[in-house]
Amino acid sequence: KWLEKSLSWLKSREFSDKCILLFMFLLIMCAFLLILGMEWLAEESANIAYFALVIGVGIKFVKFVREERRKR
Repeated sequence: KWLEKSLSWLKSREFSDKCILLFMFLLIMCAFLLILGMEWLAEESANIAYFALVIGVGIKFVKFVREERRKR
């Protein structure tokens, strides 16, 4: 039941929020991969994580700038 609630909550979020959540998940996963000795996989996951963060923050920044221009 909690899984269904979590998935419905996630579906209702904006794409930029999903990108930022993906970043956090992948970064936590990187720590576990490093513990397991999979440095190459942790490095690739970190690259994907930072790319997701840039996309998410970029989208939020563009929306912020557009909203500020509408107020003027």
